[in-house]
Formats: sequence, structure tokens, C-alpha cells
Amino acid sequence: MKIISDKKYLRKNEFRVSTHPDVISPRGDTHVVYVSAKQGHKAKVNVITHASTFFGEPTTIMHKNPDITSKDPRPSRFSVPRWHSDKTIKEKPKKGVWRLHKVDKTTIKKFNKKYANNYKK
Repeated sequence: MKIISDKKYLRKNEFRVSTHPDVISPRGDTHVVYVSAKQGHKAKVNVITHASTFFGEPTTIMHKNPDITSKDPRPSRFSVPRWHSDKTIKEKPKKGVWRLHKVDKTTIKKFNKKYANNYKK
């Protein structure tokens, strides 16, 4: 069995459901998050939402809704990156098929690099 160090930075490209208190809506709903990296027991996430602001900062509009089966006409957006405990990052979303468009993947990657020093770890 191979043991991975907590300092190892693993790149991810997956959608998960977050139960982190900062991410739960006022109605008690969880949000889907895009996990771009994992390090030890923390994961770097961008919240997928329809809100114009999240974490007190403006969100960025996505090229295409990552939930392919969604009929919602509102534009999907992603938040600034945050590090959350992997205990609050749960299983894959049950509803819909989630894929990130190639343009959005590049946009999120550049956006996360821009905010690399501005978010809490």
C-alpha cells in the first residue's frame, strides 16, 4: 500500500456536493462544488451557483451549464476558490450529468491561479 504525504498537492477535476457551513443556502440546501485540487485533508473548491455573489465576492459567469441535463435558463456561475475540509466534501451529485466545458475549465484554471494568494487555506 502506497502512503501519500499530506504535503502532496493532487490535481483534481471533479464535481462533489459540499456540506460546508459557508456553502449551505439559507433554505438549508447544499451546493455542488468543482474540486480542482486536494492537499492532505483539504480540497480547493469553486462553488457552482446562480447567485451573482458568493463569499462576499462577485461570481464569474460560465460559458455553459455544467449540469448537462438542467433546463434552468439562469446562467451558471462559479465562485472564488476556497479550501474546505474534505470531510465536508461528499459524494458526487445525484441529479444530472456534470461535465465542465473546455472553455470553462480553462477559465477556472486561470481564475484560480489569479486568486492563488488571496484565499484562505
